[in-house]
Amino acid sequence: MAGGLLSHPVEHHRRPEQRRPQPARPVPALRRHAWPDAAPAAHSVGHAVLSGGRAHLGRAVVDRRGGRRVRRRGGRPGLGPGLSHPRGRLPVEDAAHVRGPADDFLHRGTDLPGDLVGVAAHPAALARKRHGARILKTLAAELERAAGAYVLRGARAPAALLPAALAGLADAQGLADVDLAVEGGRLGAVAPAGTLQGGAGPILAGRQVWPAFHDLHTHLDKTHTLARAPNDDGTLLGAVKAVMADHARWRPAELEARADFALRCAWAHGTAGLRTHLDAAGPQARMAWDVMLGLRERWRHRVRVQMVAMAPMETYLGDGAEDFVRRVAETGGVLGGVTRVPGLAPPAARQRLGLALDALFDWAVRYGLDVDLHVDESCEPEADSLLEVARRTQARGLGGRVVCGHCCSLAVQEDETRERVLDACRDAGLAIVSLPLVNLFLQDRKAGRTPRLRGLPPLQEISARGIAVALSSDNCADAFHAYGDYDMLEVFREAVRNGHLDRHAGRWSASVTAIPAARMRQAGSGRLEPGEPADFVIFDARGIPQLLARPQSDRLVVRDGRLLAVSPPSFDELDAALARAGLE
Repeated sequence: MAGGLLSHPVEHHRRPEQRRPQPARPVPALRRHAWPDAAPAAHSVGHAVLSGGRAHLGRAVVDRRGGRRVRRRGGRPGLGPGLSHPRGRLPVEDAAHVRGPADDFLHRGTDLPGDLVGVAAHPAALARKRHGARILKTLAAELERAAGAYVLRGARAPAALLPAALAGLADAQGLADVDLAVEGGRLGAVAPAGTLQGGAGPILAGRQVWPAFHDLHTHLDKTHTLARAPNDDGTLLGAVKAVMADHARWRPAELEARADFALRCAWAHGTAGLRTHLDAAGPQARMAWDVMLGLRERWRHRVRVQMVAMAPMETYLGDGAEDFVRRVAETGGVLGGVTRVPGLAPPAARQRLGLALDALFDWAVRYGLDVDLHVDESCEPEADSLLEVARRTQARGLGGRVVCGHCCSLAVQEDETRERVLDACRDAGLAIVSLPLVNLFLQDRKAGRTPRLRGLPPLQEISARGIAVALSSDNCADAFHAYGDYDMLEVFREAVRNGHLDRHAGRWSASVTAIPAARMRQAGSGRLEPGEPADFVIFDARGIPQLLARPQSDRLVVRDGRLLAVSPPSFDELDAALARAGLE
């Protein structure tokens, strides 16, 4: 080598050596750069792409002092076999040619969550990500090749959602190992794992299969208005004021863009049915209802949408009450409202509310309509309209057709009072829907103070009474709740964690599937039974703890027996749609 090849002083930082094969002996200063066509030993890169074996032992290493084993300092590992430090930023000139094929060591693949261009991957972590992505891609490919007729072998499913004959298969988590046959867009035989013979299809090896979700309580008219209508104090009253002020900005095109984006999110997350409450007072009410009718029609083969006319209770006592109810009936809607009468002292308000509830239930009976109400959304024990709703439900014979949302005050009432109310709800046959994301966000909120109360109704006690309990999204990205993405698995996760439902989490799976599906009374029962639509979601998780430990953003969504090639839309798409609508 010519003496002038490297005329500058010897460099001691790791930049010249990274990713270059080095001999296992001290490296002279004039030989610290490998020749351009030198190839690394085959064993020096194995750990970067394959799991198994102990890393960095008995290999050539990037260590200026040499040796067969990696030199340790202060308990920290050496550089390893010619790779950059995991998660270390790569120099710009090297980002495109990390040793080996570029995609092997650099986060570039679209199938790997958290891709970071120009950042070195941790070899073992990269291999694990590849392994999981490869398995799901293999399952997806097998489903696509099956062309609608196949058997899912070795699946795990909530036993509460399977035929009653399979209830004995449930394990401690409430899951059962089963085989599921699919043909013609519907489920065929559902049998214990390993018992279905014949038919092609993927082996799930214990991965979970759940029926498609049903979201019983949402607000698509308000969704994604947070940026322009924030909640200044974070309270329920602050949210009401913000949304009422925003009504003047509602236009058909922008409302349609926001609601359509929400439905695309729900669809990608695995939801097959969704009920939305729509503000039915104010100049925007008729327009919003008409926009949602159009969306309901356009989405009927993807997400079945139901609409609730959320009117002030006084509406049902006014001169135009019958016209209002008739239009709801003619368009296939549900009667709704909020069980409070503002502006009156408590005794007068209670009396007026009773009259309004009588009128509402009479209209429901006359026109054959279901009822879905916002009830006792507060942490005040004096909020007790649920008992009045239950009594009227039973008196009019509307069992199975009335849903009460929120019911937060049940959690703070005296035990004797709560027991009496729950008995009435059970006898009436009404259902309660809890909105954990929103109520945890809004209830017991005071500036500068951590909440003492969770805002959840007593879910375990309600269920133990034999009352149907559903869990739903409620508001997303608006003044009532700044977050949310219409992902029912997220709703289920937070309810299990905060309501301490983990001991029977498998059984609670019905709260986001079968129970809301039954109350919506639409096609599909939200169960995995023969003859039901083959609408389900496959998760890369074997147990409930694994299922809830991660977002499961790589889930596979199947509708009518066929895999959906769909993912949640980018927020850039929402921004572009609102820009086209002329209102950001």
